[in-house]
Amino acid sequence: MGAALASHDLSDPQHQQLLSEYVDHSRKTADECAHIFRGSLGVYDDEQNDSPPSSLGTRKPAYPRHIQLSQFEEVFGMLVADAEPHFRFFHHGKIVSAESKLKPDVTACAHRVFCAVALLMKADLHSKVDFVLRLYADIAGILTPEAKSSLVKDIITSVEEVLQLADSIPGSVVSNVEVIYFH
Repeated sequence: MGAALASHDLSDPQHQQLLSEYVDHSRKTADECAHIFRGSLGVYDDEQNDSPPSSLGTRKPAYPRHIQLSQFEEVFGMLVADAEPHFRFFHHGKIVSAESKLKPDVTACAHRVFCAVALLMKADLHSKVDFVLRLYADIAGILTPEAKSSLVKDIITSVEEVLQLADSIPGSVVSNVEVIYFH
């Protein structure tokens, strides 16, 4: 497993600059982005004061799991100076040339971006974990089996991308994590 945890050169200035934009942000800013992404689902039950319980069934997410560049700018724009290089990074999983043209239908997985933001943001571990768990919870605050599986895969993918791991974490490790923690 040691080989799977070896990173490519993390001293790449482009990589450092890109990821450093997330480091100075707090949980509050990440929550604001999550509220934009989740739409009415972005209001957690413990934060609601004036909505009657009957309104809970009408809440829905504002954006799909995979978002295009314009949506990425709307959701994550307050975190970064220029959204396009970040979108490219999360679409490709690595730094790519700005000269290469993006196809109009290209997407990035918003949940994986949020996992990366949680890894990098200025917050204690409990706050980071709470942030990610709330992102995957349904309207009642429950993590469905599908959400748990996505959560594990998205966190692992985000770690691979942020740390630029030389090798992917094997699928058997992902499966074992799912079995140990969620079954």
